[in-house]
Amino acid sequence: MHLKTININGFRSYYEKTTIENFSKQFNVVVGQNGSGKSNFFAAIQFVLGNEFTNLTSDERKRLLHEGSGSRKTTSATVELIFDNSDQRLSAFEGNEFSLSRTITDKKDQYFFNGKIVTKSEITNLMESAGFSRSNPYYVVKQGKIAELAIGDDKSRLKLLRDVAGTRIYDEKKTESLKMLDETKEKMDKSVLLLELMDKRLKTLESEKEELKEYQKSDKLRRALEYTLLKTEVNDCKKEFDNLSKQRQELQATLNDVEKLKFDDSKKLSALENDRQTFEIREKRLSAELSSIRDEEQQLESDRALTTLESKDLEDQVNQERDGREVAQQKLEKLQEDIEIKEHELEEIRPRYKKMVEEQAEIFSELNNIKRKRGELLAKIGGEKGYSTAAERDRALKEKILLLNQRIEDLKDNIENFSKAYDNDKIMKAETDERIQEIETKIEENITRMDELSNQDDTLRQQIDAATRIFHEKQLAHKEVTDQLAEQEAQFSHIETSFYRMLPKSVSEGIRNMNTIMEDLKQRNTNGKYNEYINGYHGLVIKLMSAENTYFKALEVTAGSTLTHHVVDNERLAMFFLDEINKRRMTGQCTFFALNRVYAPDQRPLRDRDGRHLLSIVKYAEKFSSVFRSMFGSTIIVKDIKTGRKIARNERFNCITFDGDEINCSGPMTGGYVDSRKSRLDTMKNLQRFEPTLVELKKRSQVLSKECIEKENELSDLRMKLFNNKQERESLQREHNNITEEKRELFELNNRFRRNMETKDREFIEHNHSLHELETRRNEMQAQIGTPLTKRSDSQEAKELIEVEALFKEQSAKAEEILNKVSDLQVRKNGLENELGSKLYRQREDLKMKVSTINFEVKRHELQTRSVEAEKMQRRIREIYERNKEVTEELENIRNSINECRGKLDLLNDEKLDADARVNSCAADIDIIRRRMAECNKRREETLNRIKDLGTLPVDITTRYGNMRRKELETEWKNSLNQMKKFTNVNKKALDQFVRSTAERDNLHIQIEEMQNNYMRIHALIEASQTRKNDALYLTFKQVGKNFHDIFKKLVPIGVGNLIMKTTAVDENDPEAAERAHTSHVMERFNGIGIRLLL
Repeated sequence: MHLKTININGFRSYYEKTTIENFSKQFNVVVGQNGSGKSNFFAAIQFVLGNEFTNLTSDERKRLLHEGSGSRKTTSATVELIFDNSDQRLSAFEGNEFSLSRTITDKKDQYFFNGKIVTKSEITNLMESAGFSRSNPYYVVKQGKIAELAIGDDKSRLKLLRDVAGTRIYDEKKTESLKMLDETKEKMDKSVLLLELMDKRLKTLESEKEELKEYQKSDKLRRALEYTLLKTEVNDCKKEFDNLSKQRQELQATLNDVEKLKFDDSKKLSALENDRQTFEIREKRLSAELSSIRDEEQQLESDRALTTLESKDLEDQVNQERDGREVAQQKLEKLQEDIEIKEHELEEIRPRYKKMVEEQAEIFSELNNIKRKRGELLAKIGGEKGYSTAAERDRALKEKILLLNQRIEDLKDNIENFSKAYDNDKIMKAETDERIQEIETKIEENITRMDELSNQDDTLRQQIDAATRIFHEKQLAHKEVTDQLAEQEAQFSHIETSFYRMLPKSVSEGIRNMNTIMEDLKQRNTNGKYNEYINGYHGLVIKLMSAENTYFKALEVTAGSTLTHHVVDNERLAMFFLDEINKRRMTGQCTFFALNRVYAPDQRPLRDRDGRHLLSIVKYAEKFSSVFRSMFGSTIIVKDIKTGRKIARNERFNCITFDGDEINCSGPMTGGYVDSRKSRLDTMKNLQRFEPTLVELKKRSQVLSKECIEKENELSDLRMKLFNNKQERESLQREHNNITEEKRELFELNNRFRRNMETKDREFIEHNHSLHELETRRNEMQAQIGTPLTKRSDSQEAKELIEVEALFKEQSAKAEEILNKVSDLQVRKNGLENELGSKLYRQREDLKMKVSTINFEVKRHELQTRSVEAEKMQRRIREIYERNKEVTEELENIRNSINECRGKLDLLNDEKLDADARVNSCAADIDIIRRRMAECNKRREETLNRIKDLGTLPVDITTRYGNMRRKELETEWKNSLNQMKKFTNVNKKALDQFVRSTAERDNLHIQIEEMQNNYMRIHALIEASQTRKNDALYLTFKQVGKNFHDIFKKLVPIGVGNLIMKTTAVDENDPEAAERAHTSHVMERFNGIGIRLLL
């Protein structure tokens, strides 16, 4: 093994990591200038391997760090030595290479082996296994040591040689051995002194031992007599205990019979009480229902009377409407016949009137022509003489033509205006006719819609009746379920209150607090935030178990207060609930069973078949087995106290009887009368019996409540539809009235348009004739212009005038005749038109409105609705009457049942009071007997303990004293006590002290012998160590001397150099010194090393 590589970083002058490698297996020379780091290089090797740098202070460690400035300042230094181990010299390490390193800071100093942290002692031990001796510090030879060997004095060279030989360890061992030798000698001296004292004590105890034998003989007699007396006392206690047990069993049997009778009476009492409460609740419910029925009946009677009156009024109104419609229909039919006759006559008159008007116009036109011609002739006869020339005549004609043209233009304008007005009236009349048609169509649609709404109302009322009936049934069912739920909750609350009263106030408050916290967590459990706490809490222990009623007393007495502990999954949940209780400032006591922390030892088997493990009678989920094993796992249930004492004594089990008497394996017995009325398990069983019923009733109540709400919403929707139909019907009625009034107004307007058109038509004809006449005259005048002014004879003109006059008269007569005919026909036509338009048509429209009015349908529908409501009310009144009768009979029966229950309850309460008195009496007797049994058992146990304290007794004690009477035994016992009074000052422990002191003396002899042997062994060890030290020094001296001789020969070939040992001179006159020199090793007499040179 040799050094292979050195890594230096931050050590003294080496700031950066410096690696020196490729070392030779033989010799290596390190050369360099002063200050190049040669000394620090060797110091780095000693830093790892040597002892010079151990136990450094903080300042010393800082001085080993590179002292740079600025960024070159280091905070740690590391030196790593890598060794070649290919020769496996370090056998503890199998690799071919290993590293040792050391790192220091101003606060730390750590060693590493192959990169793992190790201690300095581990490094030293490791290197010692490779041959590096801790007793020889010269495996690293410092500069100057060779010169010191050459130029030093003799003693220095001897000291150096001793260090090289490694004799320091022998000196240390010798010093340690001498110290041990002194300590052993001191112990030997003390032991010898103690042995002398013990011998003196044994002589004194020898005399006291004889006196003790006499005392023991008398004491043996006393103890035998006392044992016989105590044995008699034990037998008497046993007999008394058996008698008391028999009396208790008899009382317990009587008590069980009374309790059974009482339990049966309690069941009957509870059943009767439940029946009474049920009957009272039903009575209350039926009374409320009866009151509600009667109130409803009165309200229905009042509503029915009001509805009947309203129906009567509506019926009268409908009959009047119906009669009015029939009369109006008859009048309308008759009026329609008259209108048809008048219209037919008017239709006949109008063509004739029009034709006659045209004839009249023609006649009057001809008459006007004749008049004009007659005037022209007269003008010619008397006027032409006034025109001197044709030009004068033409000027006059032109002036007349201008006037005629002006009149023609004005007439044309009037005709055009008349034509436009006529067309406007015609358009307005057409629009009015169209609007009247629309209104009539709308009226028919409204009547049809009113019929549809009436049908819908009938259907909705039927649906409302069916839904109301179902709603009332659901309400009744929900009320019954609610009453049942209230009854069950009242009973549950009563039992729960009884359960809480059985517990300490703080425990019951703690249970209520936990229930409050759990309900709050369930309400706040959004997105499963508190699932861990809700699922991790399992409730009370008493709720997690079940058993038969026979075992309730035993289970309650054994479990005690643990029945009301809370079970959680782990202690973290328990801390959470405790924090919640503290945060809410709640009072009370909560004790938790954390399932992950409950310790439950394995159940020991029971060999005795008269008992049974109490845990085997408890039913529970496997998850909670640790809880119940910790509570009941070490308890056995037995039939009586005797069996329990036997099992407790033989198998070291705690036992309990069915009546709750506990027999502890350590001896004492506890128990007494346990009142079954205060059984927590029985009360919890009753509570758990109610829970499924409560859950089912709550579910049914929620379902029925939901169904009632749904039916109520359905009824609301149906009533809303009915209300909407009523609103629509009222709207249709208002619209019908409005459009009917509009139709009447439009009809009047239409008649006015028709009359205006007829007037304009007649005027239009007259204007056309006038225009034709004016145009004819103008044409004639225009024809005369430009003609020569002729002179006609008066005879011709007169003749022509006569003809014109005759024609005028004839035409005038025709005109007068046609005028009279037209006037008569016009009077008749106008009379018919006025009668039709102003009277008959109006009457027809009024009658049509009466016949087609919607009020009749509305009132008929309202009458039908009122009739249906009245019929429903009558039917409901009959149902209420029948229900009233049924409820009254049922209420009477229930009241009779309540009175009967009360009578039975009074009898059972009297029996219960008697049973309670008997139970209390038996319980008091049992408690007295139990106390006497406990006292008897206590006396027996105390007597047995006194027997145990008597110690070893003679074998023949029963033969010698068994037949003696109690008085004789007491006399003998007193005599023995008087005899022992003379041994008042006897040392009762003399024999024990003598035996113990003898044993201690023997042990002390053995210890002295062992210390002497140890003393000799230590002395021999010192001598052997000294011998090995001298041998090592001698061998080292020989090897060093040989090497010195060889090296000196090489350095000085012509000379010889040897090392010699210098010895101390022996005084021949001192025999002891001569003896020591003779017996000591030759190396012990050397006091230095000298050098002998021969040149």
